[in-house]
Amino acid sequence: MKYMIHTCQKRLWYVEDFLIPSLKEQGIKQEDIILWNDAEMKGNLPSWLGACEYVRDNLADGRGIWHLQDDIVLGSKFREEAEKAGDMVINAWVCTRFNSKRYTMKGEVGVLYHWNSFQCIYIPTRYTTGFLSWYYREAIKDERCLDRIRENRWDDWLFWCYMRRKHKNEKCLNLAPNICEHIDYMIGGSVATPERQGNVVGVYWYENEILEKLWHDLKAYQEAKEKKATEQPVKTSRSRQKGVQTSKRVNTTGTRKKPVKTQNKGDNEE
Repeated sequence: MKYMIHTCQKRLWYVEDFLIPSLKEQGIKQEDIILWNDAEMKGNLPSWLGACEYVRDNLADGRGIWHLQDDIVLGSKFREEAEKAGDMVINAWVCTRFNSKRYTMKGEVGVLYHWNSFQCIYIPTRYTTGFLSWYYREAIKDERCLDRIRENRWDDWLFWCYMRRKHKNEKCLNLAPNICEHIDYMIGGSVATPERQGNVVGVYWYENEILEKLWHDLKAYQEAKEKKATEQPVKTSRSRQKGVQTSKRVNTTGTRKKPVKTQNKGDNEE
């Protein structure tokens, strides 16, 4: 099984120091982890299309791949559940954003009742190749799709649109409990939608002790980083004086919020 982490320069610190190590702790090998870095900050949609093309050209073995965003924390049974994936789209994180039974149903659901959140989703290769064909042949000519495409994001919505139009009678799977949680509010906020208000968390996430541990680990990480900075002042090189970027690593700053305690004990009511 392959796992592709979608990230950008601003989040590399979290991916390299927290997310990848947590994957390895659950027994996932380094060679099965693909780091898809939008180093030039082209945006969600161009980066997603490039990732799909990579999967089509390099992972055409018939099996799918897990797509992970760079702002999640893994549940204790992440790998155990992820390895069960087969020929069905699987949503590992069901969010509270829509607060409707339509998008928060558990288990196997019809495509029309499945929100394809890209926080953590498994997509069989046949859907990836089909999506690319549909996108370049139809979506770029469809006015409704073009409105979203012009914003240079909405990659998850476009994939959902593809599934609804081309595979509307097929089944998808909403995992419950969720096997990951969305924690962008703990690591600087949303990169793609900084205007978003409030925290978007999982409906079926029950491992709040993992959030507490992450909060303390992030705090210790930041304190150690600040201590090191004061003990070893950084010398300004000529290249930096001239405004040349000498490091690929971008360090984020800002106050991190404490994790939100979620009390999810059943289906959301409309």
